[in-house]
Amino acid sequence: MRGFSIIEIIIVIALLLIIGGLTIAASIGEYRSVELRSDRERLVTLFEHARALSMQGVCSGACDISPAHGVAVTQNQIVVFQGNSYADSDGSYSVSFEKSEHTTYTGLSEVVFASLSGSVATSGNFLLTDSFGKTATITISSIGRILWSR
Repeated sequence: MRGFSIIEIIIVIALLLIIGGLTIAASIGEYRSVELRSDRERLVTLFEHARALSMQGVCSGACDISPAHGVAVTQNQIVVFQGNSYADSDGSYSVSFEKSEHTTYTGLSEVVFASLSGSVATSGNFLLTDSFGKTATITISSIGRILWSR
C-alpha cells in the first residue's frame, strides 16, 4: 500500500494545531507587553510635558503668576492640567487622553509640578500592570525627576 494512514494524518494535523495555538498565545502576550510599554512611555511623556510647561512658566489664559502644571490619572483618562490640583484646575486648559483598557494604574492619582522649579510636593510611584500581571513603575522624586523601570 502507498500513502499515509488516517492516524498519521490526524497526528500531523494535531501537531500543527498545537504549534499554531502556542504561536498565537505567544503573540498575544507580546502584544500586551508592547501595549504596557506604550502606556508607560505615554505617561512618562505626559509627565515630562507637564514638568516642562511648569518650568517654562507657560500660562494658558489669564494668569497673574506662572502656574503649576500637572498630570492626573482618573478612572478613564489621563489629564494634563494647569493649576495647583486637578480638582481646582480650569478644564478649558486641560488635555485628556484615554487610558488603555488592558492596563491598570495604581499609586498616586496626580502629580503637580511647581512653577519654575519643576519640583513636586508629593513624590511617589505609579504602578502600571497589564492583564498578564507584568508591571512597569514610574517614580516621581521630590525634585520632579521622572524615573521608570520595566
